[in-house]
Amino acid sequence: MRLLTHNILRSEIRGVTNNYPLKIEVKEISVIEATFDRKYLKEVFSTINWKALVYASKALGFTELPDEVPDALLDSDEFLKKFHYALLELHLEEGALLCPQTGREFPVRNGTPHMALSENEMRHLSKEEYEESLKKQEVEGSSTCTQKRDVKVSKKKKAKKVRKAKEPNYKPKVEFISMSSDSSCDDFDKDDISTDALETGDKKE
Repeated sequence: MRLLTHNILRSEIRGVTNNYPLKIEVKEISVIEATFDRKYLKEVFSTINWKALVYASKALGFTELPDEVPDALLDSDEFLKKFHYALLELHLEEGALLCPQTGREFPVRNGTPHMALSENEMRHLSKEEYEESLKKQEVEGSSTCTQKRDVKVSKKKKAKKVRKAKEPNYKPKVEFISMSSDSSCDDFDKDDISTDALETGDKKE
């Protein structure tokens, strides 16, 4: 997730008034090169919340952005390269975004922020409902590590099954039996079916 994306995301929980900028919990970051474009950077600058970008870049360990940007800096290649690096090349790969008011976590996995809300979060909550939802989040949060380990184990098991199915010596047992409506199970002799018949479902003559 680029910091450009973080700059436009906000908490959409109903009833929340302090929803921006989202706090960042960092577990893993990456740097991915992007084409340097002066014209684009100058155009996009006016749409960026600068304080939010400075906060996000510091959260990811980059501290070279100035707190304020005079107009003259937009003509400086040195500044534009730092702006470019923070906005487009720094990526949050693993971690979470947090609602500044409620502390609700939105996980970031493989560079993708997951911002989906529950049904309760999409409607106005009473004070009692809101406090209850916070308690529930705390309980669920305490078991996060266990849940993540379970997911990793289940993925490994699934991968082993797929590899086994692709082994050349692995042949699933498949039998095709063709019977007339007058036949009974007791009268049927599987020796009367040839190997070819197993594939076509035809009885040996």
